[in-house]
Amino acid sequence: MTRVGVYGSLWILIVAVVAACGGGAPAQPSSSSGRASIAATPSPTPVPLRACDPPECTTPGFEIAVSLTLAESGGVSGRVNSVTFTLRRDADQTVLVTGTIAPPWIQVTFAGNGASTVPFTMHVARADVTGATTLTLVLHATDANNNQVDATVVVPVSAPSAP
Repeated sequence: MTRVGVYGSLWILIVAVVAACGGGAPAQPSSSSGRASIAATPSPTPVPLRACDPPECTTPGFEIAVSLTLAESGGVSGRVNSVTFTLRRDADQTVLVTGTIAPPWIQVTFAGNGASTVPFTMHVARADVTGATTLTLVLHATDANNNQVDATVVVPVSAPSAP
């Protein structure tokens, strides 16, 4: 586990944003001189909260885990350079967490007209998640022709269960 940072009273732990489809290997040059076109689909949706207690979490909290299927439809391979994330409380749009994950913590490549999986897991303090939230993830990538391409996905996160 890698502690990414502290935002107010909220400790953020990024558990996994790790490789699929070739790991950290650089994307192979594509036969296409075009531009990659990527889209991400989340699973599950909505994302359930899972209670997380020490020693798994530094404080009693919730785990938010979603798997993104990254599909490329332009025929050009590439690699994900970073993932920017924002967790907002739905009731008042307060930002609970925001940050960016970059190498070496992310190592995802994608093939032209292929798909890769990008697992994303984070821990948030239980006291900060009082209702339904929304997780926005932006995958920033570079294709084999050195074009910058992004995919944005907005994922609802379930509210905590009543005790």
